[in-house]
Amino acid sequence: MVDNINVKQIKINNMYEVLEHWKVYKQEKELQAKIAKQFKLDNAIKEMDEFLAKIKSKNGTTKY
Repeated sequence: MVDNINVKQIKINNMYEVLEHWKVYKQEKELQAKIAKQFKLDNAIKEMDEFLAKIKSKNGTTKY
């Protein structure tokens, strides 16, 4: 009985931690979006993603 209660408490604590991590992750993503919008970085981020995708697709054979 005591072991069963301890297992339930551990599961509840783990669920609470996951929720807290999710909240922090969501806040960070929202802040990143605000910063990108404020500094008009959306286009620069897309361009960098495209550049990195090209490098990745060439598998290290890109010459500069």
